[in-house]
Amino acid sequence: MSAPTIAAWEHRLATLRADWATLDDRRAQADRAMVANWTTRLDSMAGEMAWLREHGDWLGGPRTLLEAAGLERNELVLTAGLAWLLDPEGFHRLGDRLLVGFLDRLGVESTSTQPVRIVREEQRNDTRADLLVRVPGVTILVESKVGAGEQHDQCIRLAAEWADEHPVLVFLTRDGRPPTTAGEGVSDWWCLRWADIAADVELAISALPPGRDPAPGVHDYLTTLHHHHGEKLA
Repeated sequence: MSAPTIAAWEHRLATLRADWATLDDRRAQADRAMVANWTTRLDSMAGEMAWLREHGDWLGGPRTLLEAAGLERNELVLTAGLAWLLDPEGFHRLGDRLLVGFLDRLGVESTSTQPVRIVREEQRNDTRADLLVRVPGVTILVESKVGAGEQHDQCIRLAAEWADEHPVLVFLTRDGRPPTTAGEGVSDWWCLRWADIAADVELAISALPPGRDPAPGVHDYLTTLHHHHGEKLA
């Protein structure tokens, strides 16, 4: 191989090395600019996060006390909350507004909401009713469901055991489905959703006189229903 040929190759290799070095330098500059931009953006995001934290708007974790306690889907707890809110003398400060709204939703006509007797977990023989609301001339029996299924002939037994009171039968679920254990009497049951209860609670709150606020527990219960059992998030 002649010396001129070798010299030509060496020149071409040197040119290629120079070109690669230029490309590497440009790539490095672009990478440095990109990283600098990332740093700026991360600093900006960190500043926004710090501002939100300072003003109490950077939130996470459970939305309500019930959720923090792991009770947001507990059927007994949610039913107990409903019983509390239906009691006109409860410390919720709603008076009889929810009870009146509940009766209206069911098309129930009563001469008065007093006296009212609200009982949870009332049992007759081997059948237990989740909630009973008794006002003059009317008994409302509520079977509530969150995640559990129905027991054998549950709704047939409920209707039969309390037949002497001719109760208004309510099947309360997340989706408003009819009971599967009511047999031929399925049409006797009102099918309500927990979202309906949330709507009635909101109406009761809106009907309060100016300057009168419900107890904090009312808002906690309502937010729990909205977030875990309703149609909107709160």
